[in-house]
Amino acid sequence: MNFRTAILAAGLVAAVIVACGGDGGVSTWTQEGSSMEPSVSHGDEVSIKKYGGEGPERGDIVLFVQPAQGSAPERNYLKRVVGMPGETIEVRELEVLIDGEPLDEPYVLDPPRYTLDLMTIPARHYLVLGDNRNSTVDFTRGPIASEIIIGYVVDGQ
Repeated sequence: MNFRTAILAAGLVAAVIVACGGDGGVSTWTQEGSSMEPSVSHGDEVSIKKYGGEGPERGDIVLFVQPAQGSAPERNYLKRVVGMPGETIEVRELEVLIDGEPLDEPYVLDPPRYTLDLMTIPARHYLVLGDNRNSTVDFTRGPIASEIIIGYVVDGQ
């Protein structure tokens, strides 16, 4: 390997380390909007860590990338995991129901004033919703694929 190739290789390794946060995959995210209040408010900065071999658990706050759709550009979102692969989920009568049972959600600002028809969450997908259920349209997105989840909040949210 010549000197120039060695320098380029070292630069590439450094860029990858910086892109991953440089400390085991931890990076920061600044919340935009009120969809995660009261847990995370507009302008709050949170630490995000990439998942290792394990995946999300119910209650995790995750950062994911919503691919571009039509005229809407690609965008990152911070939301809470409420539905897991293989579960049935619906929203009715001010409650989120998982396999027919009400989900205990002490972090929610107000109960949802909308309905979501019964659905089964596909394998390797999760249903994510904002904690401020009535100021967001998360339920229109449907379950998200595990491949678009960037990581989870690690600083006590």
